[in-house]
Amino acid sequence: MANADEARRKEVRRLFVERIPPGGRIGNSLLKFYGWLERNYPELLPEEKGDPYQHLKSDLEGLYTD
Repeated sequence: MANADEARRKEVRRLFVERIPPGGRIGNSLLKFYGWLERNYPELLPEEKGDPYQHLKSDLEGLYTD
C-alpha cells in the first residue's frame, strides 16, 4: 500500500510542477491547484483521515513557498 501512496504523491507533484510555473508556486496557487485536482483527478487526493488540503500541502512540500 505504501507503493500506491508513493505513486500517487509522485503524480501529484508532477502535475503541480507541470501546471504551475516556478515563479507562481506560492500558497495561493496551491489552493487553486487543490481545486483543479479535486475537479479533474479526485482519486489523487489522499484518502487519509483529516483535511485533504493539509495532506496535499504535505505531498507538495518543498515545491512551493508560503
